Amino acid sequence: VLKAFKECGSIPLFYRLMVHPGITQAAVTAFLEPIRRLAAGLLLPPDASEKEVDIVCFFDEVNTAECQGLFKEILYDRSIGGDPLEPNIFFIAAINPDSRLEEEEDDAHLAFIDGKKALSVKAIHRDVYVVNKMHPVLKALKWNYTKLAEDNLELYIHHKVSEYGKGLDSPFSAATQRLLSQIINASQNF
Repeated sequence: VLKAFKECGSIPLFYRLMVHPGITQAAVTAFLEPIRRLAAGLLLPPDASEKEVDIVCFFDEVNTAECQGLFKEILYDRSIGGDPLEPNIFFIAAINPDSRLEEEEDDAHLAFIDGKKALSVKAIHRDVYVVNKMHPVLKALKWNYTKLAEDNLELYIHHKVSEYGKGLDSPFSAATQRLLSQIINASQNF
């Protein structure tokens, strides 16, 4: 199997699905079908001396989908419709933060108009994208990464802006990179 794999050239081993509120169980299953076929073809017999080839499957913004039960089955039960998934598929999922309002908000999370409390910044943020309640089993698998320190975040954003600019027909000037980085960095406070 490995010899055939090496001879066939480049085969992607990383797959990414951008999950969104309109995604269906059928679409997720269809996305996984060719990945599962490839993974099954790369499985080695138990007595093989070579290392098995792993495939990485990344689900981005998984909690924006309505089909949380399916993602629980894939990520936790490692099956689809009760059919076991191939053991050489490694799943990773990212979630959006749940910014639902707590019982009380402090003034730091409120927008003010003419000195009067107006709108909740959390509520405004929540209207921008959908965040569904995660399946209770998936909550146990969640790792929470804290926010980067301000200076590290600024460096990271600047790096991403400059890298993005390199791919354009006419790259950003240093002044434009700084301005875009400052704007994106400032927007992180919302």
